[in-house]
Amino acid sequence: MSQLLNCPTCGSLFIQNSFISVCNDCYKEEIAHYERIGEFIRNRDNRLLTLEEITEATGVPIPLFYKFVRKGWLQLSYLPNVYYQCEVCHQETREGRICNSCRYDFRKDLEIYEREQTLKKE
Repeated sequence: MSQLLNCPTCGSLFIQNSFISVCNDCYKEEIAHYERIGEFIRNRDNRLLTLEEITEATGVPIPLFYKFVRKGWLQLSYLPNVYYQCEVCHQETREGRICNSCRYDFRKDLEIYEREQTLKKE
């Protein structure tokens, strides 16, 4: 469903849909940043750089880089020295949106909850 909102980046009004969460101008800027990163990491040597080195060389803000990872636009498997922040504890991780420790904690909590629900039904 579309909504009229202020762009979280620049504050202008735009119609948000399920695909775009910023105004058209900011979206075009995001695409330009994404293309800049893509062009930069086409060089295999650049793939060995750290997140800070990549964002400094391309001018792409780190939060926007993380947004590209969250959306699946960038795959960290091609960037061995780049880590992503876990969305729960902010520890560095290379897989998914949450680290293995938080994933384990969620699984344990879910198992406990399911056991409690089973006991309530009995």
